[in-house]
Amino acid sequence: MLRPFSFLNRYKILSSKESSLQKEDYHLPELILAAGQLAKLLQIGRHGHKRSGTGEDFWQFRAYQPHEPASFIDWKQSARSPHEETLWVRERERQTPRPFILWVDSSPSMKWSSQKKLPTKYEVAIKSSLALGQAALRAGENVNALGQKHFLNGSHFLPKLAHHLTHNTSELPLIELAAPHATLLIVSDFLWEESALETLLKSCKNRPGKTIFYVILDPAEYDFSYSGHLKFTSSEDPDALILSANESLQQDYQAELTRQLDILAKYSHVMPHVFYQLHLTNKALLPNLLTLEALLGGKA
Repeated sequence: MLRPFSFLNRYKILSSKESSLQKEDYHLPELILAAGQLAKLLQIGRHGHKRSGTGEDFWQFRAYQPHEPASFIDWKQSARSPHEETLWVRERERQTPRPFILWVDSSPSMKWSSQKKLPTKYEVAIKSSLALGQAALRAGENVNALGQKHFLNGSHFLPKLAHHLTHNTSELPLIELAAPHATLLIVSDFLWEESALETLLKSCKNRPGKTIFYVILDPAEYDFSYSGHLKFTSSEDPDALILSANESLQQDYQAELTRQLDILAKYSHVMPHVFYQLHLTNKALLPNLLTLEALLGGKA
């Protein structure tokens, strides 16, 4: 059976004149500029948002989560609740910055697009990460790429954040390098071997901070709507691969890709501090970024 997490990580379609393998000609200054413009739009949504934390000013009551200490429970409010089984936590506005850590997959499979008019997954990943990072920097948060020793604070550090993200050399995110209570954003196509995915999920299981899986796929990877003979080539293997009757593979492929994505989605449903978001490179960025911004702000 076709296994997309290993097959598409290794091989890309080159029979189409429109496909582009491992584009390296992304222009970082242009991505930084575009990310800054997106960050301004995100900041409009952020304006007036309060952040939960350990400050002094009361903000709101919210439902108690099973993984939280019992000392968080407001017993008086819980006793007044019309829902007998619901316990409530008195949430206060956060007054101190919370660390925000980002990791972007820089593997060869990310630097590909099925059509020249589409950006590569890597371009979308960098632009998304920089937009969220810049919005956080402007809001006074502490931000940096995974593995960096010191946090950045202030919007003037966006180019430095871009440098750190685009010079990542780790094949997989080293979760143990992230501060336990920091919010961690992992951006990838997640077309990984199952063992690598299991290692990631185990590493995230005991993190008290939020972990967000942001999955970016090319529409051709998501739909696999090809027919006839196709030639696949790899940036990691000199041998090309030719497959025929690709329409007969589509059903198996879709089943396996769905299973792969469901692992992430179901894990996020089970773990209250883990979140999952899917984006296709032919779609507008802003809607998904607004959702992620809400997650970072504790509003989703």
